[in-house]
Amino acid sequence: MIYNHHRKQFAESTHYTAKIIEEELEKPTYTVLRDNTTEEEIIREGRTVVWKPNEIDCSCKKYFITEIICQHLFVVSKLRQNKDLSKFIHQRWRIDQVEEITDHSFTEEEK
Repeated sequence: MIYNHHRKQFAESTHYTAKIIEEELEKPTYTVLRDNTTEEEIIREGRTVVWKPNEIDCSCKKYFITEIICQHLFVVSKLRQNKDLSKFIHQRWRIDQVEEITDHSFTEEEK
């Protein structure tokens, strides 16, 4: 499972569309735009996503700075029909890690 940070980005992704702009095999590049974006807004608000086999990057830099998958990466993942983004979710954002940290198992002597 993923944290609310990722859920919010996933929900936002429904308002975006992606299209491939460079089909290089090892490093395809996509542009991601908010639905109903005007020509003027494309330059200002369009995002570029590069999807390598073991690395993803978005020009918004949210993933680079926070390690939270941004809505732009979710849109490209959907376009690529890549349903498994789990390898890109950093350990600190995974619920299974939080449960492990918050599970305080005490021995009888410690109680």
